[in-house]
This record gives sequence, structure tokens and C-alpha cells, in this order.
Amino acid sequence: RKDRKDRKDRKRPLLRPRVSQVESASAEVSVLFDRTNLTRVGQVDAGSAGHAYYPGRIFDNAMGRFLVVSRATGATREVAEGVVARGDIIVEPFLGDEISSPRCRLRLRLLDEAVFQGDPVLIGRRPLAVARRRIQMANEHIATFRLGPEFHEIRQRIMTEAPARAATAGDTLTTEALLIIPNPTPPEEEADNGYRLKLGQARLVAAVMRAVLPSMVRNADRSIAVGLNLEGESPDFGHVLSPNEGFVLYDL
Repeated sequence: RKDRKDRKDRKRPLLRPRVSQVESASAEVSVLFDRTNLTRVGQVDAGSAGHAYYPGRIFDNAMGRFLVVSRATGATREVAEGVVARGDIIVEPFLGDEISSPRCRLRLRLLDEAVFQGDPVLIGRRPLAVARRRIQMANEHIATFRLGPEFHEIRQRIMTEAPARAATAGDTLTTEALLIIPNPTPPEEEADNGYRLKLGQARLVAAVMRAVLPSMVRNADRSIAVGLNLEGESPDFGHVLSPNEGFVLYDL
């Protein structure tokens, strides 16, 4: 019996069989090129390239630390020479210790329904409305802040010029999103309006979400973005969120 078992063990392959039938998010990809030597640094889904690799982003990978310079267009010299394709990301090595933080304006449109209708969730005394929906969004890039690595103090503000800002606003992304509405009940139906979440508080909660998500979900800092969906263009700090406004966690 022992000899039979040994023979069976010798026939077993040393490695696991190859994984097959793996679905890819998209067949189209944008390549990240180092403009100093045109080396391929990486690649990203073409649909989310402009959102994930915004102008001025500082990122690390196995090949080093890089800074996003621009996205290749028809007017880019490398595209004209046939070196890179339109839509690829142009980066360059970065030797500083800063980290980047984007300032964007998020514009969101529900694809499944005209009006948001979430499922009620009770956390403590305050109800929330939560739903997973398919959305189309545009992320207008306003500025990139460079922050210190330890205390995150602002070291530099880099404002996006008008043409580049308009280009990012026209770059739409269709993806899955988790919508969280902190004030699902209209104010006139609320018995106590003192606990309704305001914009200043919501910004703080969104910042905490961005900090905590990478410890809960692998690669969340590169694959999940957190934003605020607001109805007005520039609401003030004390603006109370309406039943149509809230947090958006979307897949890049």
C-alpha cells in the first residue's frame, strides 16, 4: 500500500495547473512610458487611465518612483513619431519624497435609474441609504497638491491650466460605484435636523475613508476612489447634504 501511495505521489505534478478563463476588465490598455528613455513602466485600463493617473500624480512601482507628466494626444511629439499611442501616459522619474493629492470636481450620472433609490441601513440612531449602481462619471482635474511624507503639509500647489482641465472634464468613465447617502430623509420630514451631515464634515469623513480603505482592501489606493457627489458647483462649507448628495466609492 505504501509503494502504491509513493507511485501516485510521484505522478502528481509539482506545480498547480494554469489558471484559465480569466475575465479581463477591458481589452484596451494605456501604456505608461518613461519619457527619458521611452521604457514601458506599466499599463492601465484605457477607460480609467485619465482618472487613475491624473496630471502631477506621484506613484511608486517595481521600476522606481515616477511623476505623471501628461497624457499623449495627437499633438504630442512622441505620438507623431509613432513611438507611443494616443491615450498613453507619459511619466518621468521623480526623486523627491513628496506625495501627491488631487483636487477634482466629480460629475456623476446614474445609468440604471434617473433618481437615486438606495436601501436603508441603520447604523446607530441615524439611517443611511446605500446602493450599488452603474454610473458614468467625469472627473475634472483642478489642481495637484504636493504634500510632505510625514505630516502631509502642503509644499506646492500646481493648478491645472484651462485646456488640460477641459480635457479631463470630457474624459468619462463608466464603472460600478457604491453610493452612500448620509441624509436620505428630506429636511421637512426629519424630526431633528441637528444631526444632518454638512459638507465640511463630509469632506473629513471622505478623507478618513481614503486613509482607511487600503488597510481593508488590497490595492484600494490604486483601484478604488472616494468622492463626494454634490448638486451645486461650489457649495459653502456649512452646506447640508440633500437626499441626492453623498459619498461615492467607485472602481477605477
